[in-house]
Amino acid sequence: MAIRHCTRRPQAVDGVLLEYDLLDATGSAVRAKMNRIKPEVPVLLFAGIGSQTPFLLRFFDSYLRNSERPEQVFEDLDA
Repeated sequence: MAIRHCTRRPQAVDGVLLEYDLLDATGSAVRAKMNRIKPEVPVLLFAGIGSQTPFLLRFFDSYLRNSERPEQVFEDLDA
């Protein structure tokens, strides 16, 4: 969905929040496609505790833990 949205309306995308395990791809595969379409858009990984390995994080600009309460996630996004 993020790739389709960036392709159709690139001016409307300021950032992308991705789970790593998606139904038809991985977060790093989506990130690679996003880099080709609109490389200046930050892509954040939305992951569980322990999934933020250095290898995985090199594909993303930052990460948010999905175990946080929703208010904390929005606070972290605003930071």
